[in-house]
Amino acid sequence: MRGYPESTMYRSYHLALDYFRSYKAQLETRSSYRRYHLARSGVELGPYYSLWNVGPYTFARHKVAWREVQNPEKFFASYIGPKTDVLLGEVPVIPDHKLYFVPCTSAEEAYYLCGFLNSPAVRAFVTGYAVDTQIATHITEYIGIPSYNPTNALHLALSQITSAISLNHREATAEERVNIEKIVEQLFS
Repeated sequence: MRGYPESTMYRSYHLALDYFRSYKAQLETRSSYRRYHLARSGVELGPYYSLWNVGPYTFARHKVAWREVQNPEKFFASYIGPKTDVLLGEVPVIPDHKLYFVPCTSAEEAYYLCGFLNSPAVRAFVTGYAVDTQIATHITEYIGIPSYNPTNALHLALSQITSAISLNHREATAEERVNIEKIVEQLFS
């Protein structure tokens, strides 16, 4: 995400620009700035306060996230929803850079995706696919997860099971694991 030009910052966000200027030397030494916001010739492609890997998806209210580094045999994903701040009200959670995440349009969609990713079938896929302990977001491209459809009974059932597990901060029961596995197998067929 390229930052606003300095002229815009000066006109509309002068105090923010002053703040960035006080850290200009440090901001220009960031590896992501040098890699993504400077051309090889040294020409600036974006202001020194630009961010990399930040976009509208970063501010999605509902996300499914997983640790970048984890044992593929124990792969798991978690739902992250908005939090309530005493001053700001409901705000999205911004995951740390060591978490991969997929933005979702609703809590129901996020619970569906979370349940799908936590299924035994997907865990087996990840175990066979991931060479090491780094598990990136491209696994969602290779698995062929059906897009969430709120009118699909299987999608709703998976979302509801996962929601009950997540909201109660507990592991799935044996019965829930069997139901999740059956649903995901049906969705794969």
